[in-house]
Amino acid sequence: MITDEIFYRHFTLVQQENRIYAEWCKKRGISYTWLIILDTMLRAEKDIEPAMLSDTLFIPRQTITSLLDQLEKNGLIRREPHPADRRRTRLYLTEKGHDTITAILKELAVHEDAVIDEISREEMATFNRIYSTIVEKLQKRLIHDK
Repeated sequence: MITDEIFYRHFTLVQQENRIYAEWCKKRGISYTWLIILDTMLRAEKDIEPAMLSDTLFIPRQTITSLLDQLEKNGLIRREPHPADRRRTRLYLTEKGHDTITAILKELAVHEDAVIDEISREEMATFNRIYSTIVEKLQKRLIHDK
């Protein structure tokens, strides 16, 4: 079926892209998952908690806990108890974590910008519009499917 081929091709491209990022991160002494977590924390406009990271990044909560333990052990994040609910924890980037993720993202942006420069803005806008439409329609059909 042609639809199967189209979605399978998309899936394989996403997997390939993730492997490329993972290999690039590994050369810099950081895992791709760490990059995603630290980037999410850097972009957070408010306090962030482990459950929020888990939900946002679709990473199981027990896995997030383990990853946060590693990040904390490496001095990249710190945990603080929530002032209103001692069962909850807030997460913060340390200075080292902030400097690390900022430097890595700056270096990554150079490469990503060079790739994007080889593609017209119109093509990128079209790609994002189509991809967004696919995701919205999949969400309606698969998530809200009874």
